Amino acid sequence: MTILNNAIDSIQLGIEDYELIGENPKRLISCTRNLFSGILLLFKHHLSELSDPNSDEVLIKQKIKPKFINGELFFVGDGLKTVDVQGIQERFKSLDIEVNWKELEKIQKYRNNIEHYFSTDNPKAIEAMLTHSFNIINDFVRVYLNEEPSKLLGQDYWQKLLDVKNVYDKEKLECLHALEKNTYFSAKQEDLIKNAICSNCGSDLLKPIDTQVSAKYTSYECVACHDELSFEQVINSAVSVDCERNYGYYHYKDGGSEPYAICPECGEETYSMEEQICLCCEESAIHECERCPASLSPEEVTWNEGYCSYCVYQWEKISEE
Repeated sequence: MTILNNAIDSIQLGIEDYELIGENPKRLISCTRNLFSGILLLFKHHLSELSDPNSDEVLIKQKIKPKFINGELFFVGDGLKTVDVQGIQERFKSLDIEVNWKELEKIQKYRNNIEHYFSTDNPKAIEAMLTHSFNIINDFVRVYLNEEPSKLLGQDYWQKLLDVKNVYDKEKLECLHALEKNTYFSAKQEDLIKNAICSNCGSDLLKPIDTQVSAKYTSYECVACHDELSFEQVINSAVSVDCERNYGYYHYKDGGSEPYAICPECGEETYSMEEQICLCCEESAIHECERCPASLSPEEVTWNEGYCSYCVYQWEKISEE
């Protein structure tokens, strides 16, 4: 079996799993696993195609080693382990291969969460993940594999994915239109709420129960599982999604600080350091030490009542004398 055949089989199995979720909710987990694995295998297939025929598929191997072949130096694959998501991303970047990584991260995060946190008794909740899968497969297969997705996967399988995408896109648009009827104290708060997910099933199809009001004065309904969520639940979910998607490994590797702090007023972890305001209770805190000109860290904003850690230490030291 080639890598491409394995990729097609995984994606087809994922679609079959989706259709059987109503009979067996556990299929939701295998659906997410198979679709995610199938997409990664498509990526690896392309890297394998780009690898030199004598390199033992060097571009998909975790380890590579130098080797002389007929007196010429080559880099070849070493061992059987292949690259993970981060490895694929790094090699695609070097090769100028473009993928919507944010959509792939959404699929990966949903796959992880469905195994540990989200309910598995509602097939509708997976529509967003299937839509993201459709978008990635459609773009990648057409641009880099020079194939028609419907021919590669089979017309019936492709049509099923397309049908799910059309339903999801319509419902998502309706949710966004309803959200836009309310008011928000900042563009960031509005953007975050539009990207929040249901804490029960993981769907991002959330709409306000009341419109023509401030966003914090209404509760929200999940279109997928029909759970009712408070504003506090939605904004906390929105902040978590923002952290996962925009402040990951590379943010902290490059020296970035925590984007959010625990609000000293309401106690929710929704205090935006960038906007210097809590996205939940809309209260502001002190950001510069009242004793010296030092800027306060997220922890200091939360706990130090307007003073930097050094000034707190000095005050405690004087108090002990």
